[in-house]
Amino acid sequence: MKSYGQLDNWPIIEKNNRKHIHSLQENIHNFDTLAYGTYISMREIEELIGNQKSIPYTIPICFRVSIPLDDLLIFSAFTDYPNGLFGDLKIKFKINPHAFVFCQVNLIISMAKYYTMNKDELLGSSQQKIMDIDLMLRNWSQTFQYTKQFTQLGCTSDLITGLHEEPLTESGLKNLICDIKPVTISIKIFVITEVTANMAGYNATDACLNRVRQFYSQRPFIVPAQRVEVWPFPTSATLT
Repeated sequence: MKSYGQLDNWPIIEKNNRKHIHSLQENIHNFDTLAYGTYISMREIEELIGNQKSIPYTIPICFRVSIPLDDLLIFSAFTDYPNGLFGDLKIKFKINPHAFVFCQVNLIISMAKYYTMNKDELLGSSQQKIMDIDLMLRNWSQTFQYTKQFTQLGCTSDLITGLHEEPLTESGLKNLICDIKPVTISIKIFVITEVTANMAGYNATDACLNRVRQFYSQRPFIVPAQRVEVWPFPTSATLT
């Protein structure tokens, strides 16, 4: 998820030119924490499907949708329409299930990340397992080419649905072959469990708050004022 602090520090020109663009393809494949959405491994999908035999398969997925405040019209109306007139603005939004997108992470990058994160455990395992992983990383099949684009939920995309090994030489050299099939991912039912808002501020611990209360219990408490600049509206405005 993109943190509020980073979004708040974006340059104004980037906020305006890249509006509503938050997750880039390279962020997804690099497992960047700035990418919106959630990661679902193939093993998790297998466990969630379980013994389901009827198609389409149904699996429950929990994920967090982060909507920057700047994407809501009430906070961006005067920036997007500087010469327009507005009445009462309300904070109101509706989740469109067809607005979500998905993509499959580059498998070789995922395997390399797994190898890096579990290096100590793998080094303690059998030497043959390490050799198999090394051969797979070196001889990754080029039959599947990533399109480097997102697919809208409800649409069909060619995805890797399985993996198997094939021997290349008599000496034991192997190649990792991927099974590619057209897959359609869609949202059947979604439930919003909670709605939160990230606002600018400071995160203080209880001990810090108690020390502040004790400090100001016998001293004058000063509330710093914020400078507000007011500009009068013209008598008329023309929409451009």
